[in-house]
Amino acid sequence: MKGVAMAKTKKTPAATKARAKKEPVAAPTKKVVAWPGAQDTAKLRKQQAKSLATLKTGAEGAAVHLASEGLASDVLLSIPTGSTQLDLLLRGGIPVGRIVEIYGREAVGKTTLVAHIIANAQRLGGHAVLIDSEASFYMERAKRIGVNATGFELEILKAPYMEAGFEKIYESVPVFTRDFPGIPSVIVWDTIAAAPTKAEYEAVLQGKAKYAAGLADKARELRKQMRVLSNWLVQYNVALVFVNQVSEGMAKGGMPAADKSSGGLAIKFHASARIEMKRGMTDADYGQLAEARRKKCKLDGPEVKDWQAK
Repeated sequence: MKGVAMAKTKKTPAATKARAKKEPVAAPTKKVVAWPGAQDTAKLRKQQAKSLATLKTGAEGAAVHLASEGLASDVLLSIPTGSTQLDLLLRGGIPVGRIVEIYGREAVGKTTLVAHIIANAQRLGGHAVLIDSEASFYMERAKRIGVNATGFELEILKAPYMEAGFEKIYESVPVFTRDFPGIPSVIVWDTIAAAPTKAEYEAVLQGKAKYAAGLADKARELRKQMRVLSNWLVQYNVALVFVNQVSEGMAKGGMPAADKSSGGLAIKFHASARIEMKRGMTDADYGQLAEARRKKCKLDGPEVKDWQAK
């Protein structure tokens, strides 16, 4: 084109063009602030090993993870009840290191079931203690069931009041674990409903006709003892069985009256298994039949449908 001066562009080498390009600016590094409670893996594993060692020594306040082996809450031993169906419902029988409640009305087979549990504990090589608050344990019938009363495998205690029975439990459990390591033993209280408190016992002996705080004192004493026993018993190979009676409640709204066990809710709450006994049909060959119903079991899930044994 005429009259227009064309500027000549100077060709630059490829290296110069590369340097002329704008280099990308690096993003500023974000400063990561560690959480004050965070710990490295090695230190955490060291603390876990220390906690597990503390637990094995029996020290208080020890804490371990659920994935650790040898938890104190694991049930490793059980005592057969004499009924195969009931053992299946309880996942092996009476759990050792736990509290079990057997309750029901009068003459439904509670003491008979207890005699079978004592006999099976003796067959396994263990020891048995019976706290007989009712003074109604028939030894001749227990012998026919299989209870060995000639040796030292059975000890019958007459506890005048409730506090004396709990003192015997605290004395006997460590001795059984020491003398019979790895062998399940059992302590049976028949029945807890018939055991008065020490205050009530002394009030009756002193001739006090009215003692209004009897039931309230019993419920408070059971709550106090159950809080200690449920956590203390798991480290020993002894099963604790409470036999309890029921009282008939008042019917409300046209509904039938519900039975409730005596002593408040302490045993019901802290028991790992609860067995309700009821009178069944009368058989010509076997006599009076008894029904055992699993009302509570922390050792098994709720998927078991057949919860009644005969």
